[in-house]
Amino acid sequence: GDASTCLPEYVDSDCYRSCQAQGRCGPCNWSTCYDDRLFVQAILRHLFAELCVDTSRVYLLGESNGGMLVHYLVEEMPGAFAAAVF
Repeated sequence: GDASTCLPEYVDSDCYRSCQAQGRCGPCNWSTCYDDRLFVQAILRHLFAELCVDTSRVYLLGESNGGMLVHYLVEEMPGAFAAAVF
């Protein structure tokens, strides 16, 4: 990433296993290194296949770190959501 949310003085030296596996440990890795976009896309595909979902009415809501995830998903998946609140 661009380290725009990096606060090394507030992050301890622990590293998530997902980041260790990718060799991406550092003072700015305050979240896991899983691909959240692919995870959300897989969940949506599963829900759309199993349930009667109006795909034009899928919304996102996030607060704090969840808001950062919502912002990321809106940027990475344009057109996938009807609206987002963060």
